[in-house]
Amino acid sequence: MQAKRFTPWSAAAAGSLVLPAAMAAVWPDARWPTVLFAVWALAAAIVHTETVRRENRRRFDRQTEEQQRFWLRALGQLRHDWMNDLQILYGYLRLQKLHKAMETVDRIRERMERESRISRLGSNGLAIFLLSFRTLSDTLRLDVRVDDHFSLEGPEAERDRVARAVIGLVNAVRFRVSRGAETENTLRLEFGRSEEGVELRMGFTGQTADEEGLRREWEKALDGIGRLGAFHRNGGKISGESGDDGPPVWTAVVTFPDRRGAE
Repeated sequence: MQAKRFTPWSAAAAGSLVLPAAMAAVWPDARWPTVLFAVWALAAAIVHTETVRRENRRRFDRQTEEQQRFWLRALGQLRHDWMNDLQILYGYLRLQKLHKAMETVDRIRERMERESRISRLGSNGLAIFLLSFRTLSDTLRLDVRVDDHFSLEGPEAERDRVARAVIGLVNAVRFRVSRGAETENTLRLEFGRSEEGVELRMGFTGQTADEEGLRREWEKALDGIGRLGAFHRNGGKISGESGDDGPPVWTAVVTFPDRRGAE
């Protein structure tokens, strides 16, 4: 949060200095206008400092409250997901369908492993964004896959740039998905590494609007740190796709070249 430096009250306090300054100009030989101006300036500085401090405190409290509401929603969503899985597991156990129960346990274990890999991406901001995405959007579902032992590398500033670019790519899709579509809008992200550097493979199933605008937003989000290597409309399946959602409407490959050798 950027601290606020001026408020209407501080501007009014600064403007009020015109009056004692004018008095000092009218009576240049008198001593009292100068003393009045000094006292007035001190009072204006106190008003400015106090009003800015209070305004920044109010802004900080509002932001803290918003963050608390967000995390409460995220925790509520997480609790809802776990309760669904546990209810399904409990139902299979009661019916003594051990095979189905084991499938449910395997599904839970796989989801935990995926979330663990996301948490080790090498960028706290990107990991939090991906893990809490369901709280941010009710029109787009993310399916995130991370290759074994994958993590963003290099200086923190470079990793943050890649993270911001990925978040920008996802948000560009998020803001263009069609509401009320017959099929669920799903964006799959696969993080891996190629000979050039970090490779992000994307596949979308659902309905989007303004595809050309989407690609322009991607180029803006990449901001020179990455490049769109391939984009295919109705082009095949990305690796590991289950096929439950059908073939993706489009697939794309984004590469973030390895810059460690240039350092």
